[in-house]
Amino acid sequence: MVVFLAALYGGLTMLQEKNVFPAPVAEQVQVLLDTTGDAARKAGAGLRSVWRNSKAALNEQLRKFGRSLSGSGQEKQNIPVDGELLVDYIDVGQGDCTLIRQGDSAMLFDCGPDDKGTYLQNYLKKLGITRLDYVIGSHPDEDHIGSMDVILEKFDCDTIFMSDYVKNTKTYNHVTEALKYRNYSAMTPKTGSEWSLGDAQFTVLGPVQAHEDANDNSIAIRLTYGSTSFLFTGDAEEAEENDLLSWGNDLKSDVYQAGHHGSSDASSASFLRKVQPSFTVISCGIDNDYGHPHKKTLQRLLAAESQILRTDLSGTIRFRSDGTNLSYEAEW
Repeated sequence: MVVFLAALYGGLTMLQEKNVFPAPVAEQVQVLLDTTGDAARKAGAGLRSVWRNSKAALNEQLRKFGRSLSGSGQEKQNIPVDGELLVDYIDVGQGDCTLIRQGDSAMLFDCGPDDKGTYLQNYLKKLGITRLDYVIGSHPDEDHIGSMDVILEKFDCDTIFMSDYVKNTKTYNHVTEALKYRNYSAMTPKTGSEWSLGDAQFTVLGPVQAHEDANDNSIAIRLTYGSTSFLFTGDAEEAEENDLLSWGNDLKSDVYQAGHHGSSDASSASFLRKVQPSFTVISCGIDNDYGHPHKKTLQRLLAAESQILRTDLSGTIRFRSDGTNLSYEAEW
């Protein structure tokens, strides 16, 4: 599976439709495309090694013709930055957790489900992280703040953002107990406020207004590093997406983490037209109970010519930015 539907569906389909491949390469591409779809899910881990070989062979063909599967192809304005930005879309199964690092600064955007606490603790420690500048719980669903209590208890956390939407659940109560245990206080950031993470900056885009559903009360941020940009919207669905569109902030981003794990009630066509993502990362679990990502969402992303990457197919996905250029690597 690896970057199976990611590169194939998000990149190869688009290139194939534009007839950019010479005939010999086009035939190989079509063979690869014909093996994807439902077969990718059913084949499981076995296809991962197949795709490793296929991807390497295909990239070699593409290099011969001067093309690459990575890079947005957009012109970038040079803005001075120091060092590298690393964005890890961590594979936590059916949930969200993204680690963002720049220099000595680090931030977690969401903390995955409640059975990933030890895994995330070890993940951060292996990277030498003992302190987090920011911990953000986009909204109080278990698959986003389930392991937030472990993070708060085990790491020194400077600033903690949480949605002001309250849920009377064990998961939510565990987080509030961890806050009290460490004598931390969480705040809801003001929409439009700007914050720094090393040489990176992020703007809080939402929620713009309160909604009845927790998903549409998700904290949404747009992070920039030099001239590269990343968008995170939690589980925001179409109602909050419309708020973001109406608010008038800049949404255009190189990398977009698909709202609500690729559900069809998020990532609307009008929203994608504003975001114009070169890459879309979908965080979801293998064979999850919700059928994420939904076919309609994948179709909309393809129509938007966004290269699709998925944690259920590729494991943890890491983006690197030097402030101008983007690259990514996948675990599988």
